Amino acid sequence: MDLDGFYDRMADLGLSYGPLFQGLRAAWRGHDAVYAELAVPDLAQTDAFGVHPALLDSALHALGAGGLVPAADGPLLPFAWSRVTVHGTGAAGLRVRLSQVGGDAVRLEAADGTGRPVVSVESLTLRPVSVEQLRPSSRDSLFTVQWAPLAATADARTPVVQAYDGIAALLAAPTVETGAQADTDAVVVPCPGGSGTDVERVRSVLAEVLWLVQWWQAEDRAARLVLVTRGAVAAGDESAQGDPVQAAVWGLVRSAQSENPDRIVLLDTEQNADVEQVAATVVPRLVASEEPQAALRGDALLLPRLARAAADAPRATPDFGTGRVLLTGASGALGGLVARHLVAEHGLRSLLLMSRRGADAEGAAELQEELTAAGAEVLWAACDVADRDALAEVLSGTPVTAVVHTAGVLDDGVIGSLTPERMEMVLRPKVDAVLNLHELAGDVSAFVLFSSLAGTLGTPGQANYAAANAFLDAFARRRRAQGLPAVSLPWGLWQRTGTMTEDLGGADRTRLARGGVLPLSDEDGLELLDAALALQEPLVVAARLDLAALRNATAPVPPLLRALVGGRLRRTDRAAAVPLAQRIAGLPESEREEAVLDLVRSEVAAVLGHSSAKTVQPDQAFGDLGFDSLTAVELRNRMNQATGLRLPATLVFDHPTPAVLAQRVLKDLPGGTAGTAPVFDELDRLGAALDGAGADGIDNITRTKINMRLQALLARWNGNEPADPGGAGGAEDEDDLSSASDEELYELLDDELGIS
Repeated sequence: MDLDGFYDRMADLGLSYGPLFQGLRAAWRGHDAVYAELAVPDLAQTDAFGVHPALLDSALHALGAGGLVPAADGPLLPFAWSRVTVHGTGAAGLRVRLSQVGGDAVRLEAADGTGRPVVSVESLTLRPVSVEQLRPSSRDSLFTVQWAPLAATADARTPVVQAYDGIAALLAAPTVETGAQADTDAVVVPCPGGSGTDVERVRSVLAEVLWLVQWWQAEDRAARLVLVTRGAVAAGDESAQGDPVQAAVWGLVRSAQSENPDRIVLLDTEQNADVEQVAATVVPRLVASEEPQAALRGDALLLPRLARAAADAPRATPDFGTGRVLLTGASGALGGLVARHLVAEHGLRSLLLMSRRGADAEGAAELQEELTAAGAEVLWAACDVADRDALAEVLSGTPVTAVVHTAGVLDDGVIGSLTPERMEMVLRPKVDAVLNLHELAGDVSAFVLFSSLAGTLGTPGQANYAAANAFLDAFARRRRAQGLPAVSLPWGLWQRTGTMTEDLGGADRTRLARGGVLPLSDEDGLELLDAALALQEPLVVAARLDLAALRNATAPVPPLLRALVGGRLRRTDRAAAVPLAQRIAGLPESEREEAVLDLVRSEVAAVLGHSSAKTVQPDQAFGDLGFDSLTAVELRNRMNQATGLRLPATLVFDHPTPAVLAQRVLKDLPGGTAGTAPVFDELDRLGAALDGAGADGIDNITRTKINMRLQALLARWNGNEPADPGGAGGAEDEDDLSSASDEELYELLDDELGIS
């Protein structure tokens, strides 16, 4: 059967599957049965389950492809399972046979690639559902940030903390020159406050923090950097105006945390907090908890957690006033969509559409014609919203009663690649623009800001964008605290492709899906827009989250999502919990190398979204496989988690193929062989040389010298001082040997025994 576009067709019916659950590889229709081959895209997860949930789910996808069950009004979903038997565990792929046993029931038989039975289901009853039933409820995709107290824990050891009163003091500290103290667990630094206007402050503060984060990541330290901000987050007090500049720092650092886990901690305090006292009394508890973000309010440490918007929260009809509504970014992919929606569903009859090119933008004429036909008066303005003078000129002749700001720019890159100039490009249409709109729009009924989940969650490769959107979120909160209308909507991924998402490749979308973020259709997104505006909250996250995928993933759940995900449902296989070094310790050398290489190939396949590690050749260059700086960082993080090692961010660039990378990992693992292989080779050569020399052909003096050198080498290896053997060579030779380097000892043996 032709499976091209199968999952796209399923999505059109309301059944959207993330990459992990798109396991159907091939399907055939027989006389009375459907046959299918299945594979789990992320091979590293298979040993954590009896039968991988993605395999079991994908087995049923063949029903949609094969038409085994008579047509129903809508897609068919499992309703009741009867007599389920698991015969084997840990399968990475399945071959299944589905046969009908009743009008709405099927039998399922599944085996692995060798033909051994894995699971059988005597009867699975199916029920049809409508497309409307499958559509997610708006409540399931609207979230607010809540703050929960950190639970008290009994720690065996209190972390050692070193505090500095600023970045300059940290750089001037002796530990920077000599290396951080081995017993230091955390280094505490207050975030710079900056001076001047918000526009000036946000640039100077972010530039300093960006440099600090880049420098810290380049340092080979086991300690964590604890960055202390003031008033960056609400932490449950929506009446607090807060500091949007400090909030922007949280956005930037959140992305840095995603790229480099366990290196940096964010701690927000109140304005009057004593950082030195906080470092002494609070930071040890926070570091011991291993939470990456927290706020200190009074004596309580509070943790950010995303929660569904309350079902009983008050709702109100959005008020855009009776005059003209300003929509920025109007020629963008979302701008035109929102303009049509505001006219069609909210009855707006006067719009000021603004973009850099205005009426000359592609599609502008068609949009105006469509809106005019719907009964709206439309004006276009070519204006850069970040240009205060240009915006003031437009608004002086065209007053508005509401603002909807959708404009934005992307310039993605890992934290180490960012510069103040790249920060500036992304900040202008967000930070400068919203400040200009705040000052110049006047008394408006609505002030709606399109933000991004990047600022809330901290997506990797988007630190500049995260900082800009975190500023927007905090600025909306500040306006609300001042009694002014405002709402910021951090959006997840939209299915619609525009200038800001056109560069997203398959690996990018796979990475987002693995992180639990699925794309929103236009219909779902607009429904969420209306529902979010009705909530009357200053910040409402609108995103489609795949919580099931997060529960089943091997990667740690982002702390912000832990309350939503809840307890892990999977059974952890005993072998999966054993450290890699211990699992391979008893294997022969060749099998150890093969096991590590298999791990590398599996992780590479997972990062790239490939269905099988077989697609990754050991000697294929990472560049040829499609790696970039972001996928390189993701692979490093996955390898760190899988091995327990702390590998550098440049891992992929320093080790250009899976085979070379596997050798590096094997060398770093305790008990690995890559680092000791040359030693065994030399010992083999030494043994052969001694056998070749023959005991009868060596005089007593030479034999004594050889024995003395071998004894000294063995003593050095065992960490003991070699005893004075007396006789030829004497103490002078002993001193030479005990002070020689490993390389000098090998050279000496080569010279003495004629090994070349």
